[in-house]
Amino acid sequence: LNGAIFTFTFESTTLAASEQPVTIRKKTAAKGSFHIRNMRPGVYKVAIKKAGYKVKEVAVDIPEGVRKDLKVELEKV
Repeated sequence: LNGAIFTFTFESTTLAASEQPVTIRKKTAAKGSFHIRNMRPGVYKVAIKKAGYKVKEVAVDIPEGVRKDLKVELEKV
């Protein structure tokens, strides 16, 4: 789905008080895909938004040094 916005928020109880949560935003291309290089390993909360569709939230675990595909289906409003 072209133009969907994915917001990844790093969820960790190990962040120091002075550290800001890691947030990455990506917009899907014409075929509904995107690529992120060198993400910090760990669990991310992912919010997916697109006009005309319900917001969807999922959690994804990103292992170190491993490519991960994330496939999500959005429901029309």
